Amino acid sequence: METAIQRSPDPEAYRRERETQIPLQRLATPEEVADAVLFFAPSESSYITGTALPVDGAYTAF
Repeated sequence: METAIQRSPDPEAYRRERETQIPLQRLATPEEVADAVLFFAPSESSYITGTALPVDGAYTAF
């Protein structure tokens, strides 16, 4: 995402446009994405299989 933003003619406008399309009105932080990945790492989640966990600020919820 950061590459797409930086390659656009107006990076700040492009970022704002993307953020307005997300219900939370902001892009995820790397830490938020890492937290979602780490959710599946411990043995307590070992019975969870074949699922998708959107980490998209509710973008796909609408």
